[in-house]
Amino acid sequence: MSEENKDILAHQRIDDHERLCRIMQEETNKKIDAIHNDVHRLEKIMLNPKFSNLVFKESAKLVAKGENTPSKMGVLYRQIIGRMLTDGLITKEERDDALAQVDNMQRQIIRQDNRSQAQMSLPQNIQTSNFPVIQTGGGAAPTGGSNTELASALNLFNKGGIVSARK
Repeated sequence: MSEENKDILAHQRIDDHERLCRIMQEETNKKIDAIHNDVHRLEKIMLNPKFSNLVFKESAKLVAKGENTPSKMGVLYRQIIGRMLTDGLITKEERDDALAQVDNMQRQIIRQDNRSQAQMSLPQNIQTSNFPVIQTGGGAAPTGGSNTELASALNLFNKGGIVSARK
């Protein structure tokens, strides 16, 4: 390779490197500006007295009273999100995303509560009983006496637990 070709190649590499550096610098500056805007938006949110009241005072009140149920906290979060939209701190798309997350979280909590209640309501150690089972046969002859006799033997007519079907 001649000396002249080496110089041309070196200059080409330097130019390409400078272009790449400019592109990377522009991208970095865009990211820095985006972060600056996010920090500025967070400052506005945190310094907003109405927002601070909702986030800190109201949530602390619910916790102190022991009323921080998922439904009440969901209402509080919705108020916070609404306040942020009203004050222009978030866009409608961000509001919709945040509300969808709150709804999803509440559905998950409700499903977990339903599962735990269902598991709690099932008896664990069921002992067998000696309670007589009334046989209802399809045959013409009763299998163990009439149902009326068995019920009166169990004293269920006196308690109003069985009503005779005879007229």
